[in-house]
Amino acid sequence: MVELIKEHGIEYEIVTTVMGVSACVNKISAGGDVCIPKTIKGVLVSSINEKAAFGNVKITSIRMAASVQKIEEHAFAYCHMLKNVYIDNDVNNCTFIMEQEAFLNCNSLEVISSTRKIELMGHGHFSGCNHLIAIPTITGNIAPKAFFNAKKLERIQVADNTQIYAQSFLQSSVNQIVILNGTIKHVAKKAWSDLSNITILAKKITNELQDLAYNGIQVVQLDANTKNISY
Repeated sequence: MVELIKEHGIEYEIVTTVMGVSACVNKISAGGDVCIPKTIKGVLVSSINEKAAFGNVKITSIRMAASVQKIEEHAFAYCHMLKNVYIDNDVNNCTFIMEQEAFLNCNSLEVISSTRKIELMGHGHFSGCNHLIAIPTITGNIAPKAFFNAKKLERIQVADNTQIYAQSFLQSSVNQIVILNGTIKHVAKKAWSDLSNITILAKKITNELQDLAYNGIQVVQLDANTKNISY
């Protein structure tokens, strides 16, 4: 059974099956500062549906409760006035999933703030976000055009074993990658237009990072006590 509920310009979808009850954000027509609550009618809100706010030019910021675990593809694409995104911290520190082109061409977006790690599924997540300056730590792979034309973002932080695919950072300003744990398993030759401008800072210099150094990327070892590098 599916029930649709609308509150404060947000439409929620509550689905009841033999497995239980779940809730998601189906459509966002509200503007200004938008807050996604932890629950709706007592049911945890766990995701934001595909194209939920697609083309909404009224949203300026959005805060998501810790219960939200996933943003589906194109959820906030073309939200041209969206400037700040806040993802509340999860006590279990669960990874937050962003599907492809979730923030495509959000050309006012500056900051995505959270202590949770984000996993990028698909491609083009922040493509065209040419004012983006800060994002949370990324876990997993960085797919093609994930940061295409992100002209103000200069540094990202990754965790675990990351692979960077071709065209991930084309026409972006990202020139530093920080690794506080794990390593980078592979960097495609065409991830950037010029690998010689890229610096990787890591606590541990693994064999994989040494191989990247041989290919022209600068690899610098961090102090073992480093916990975080701010933007």
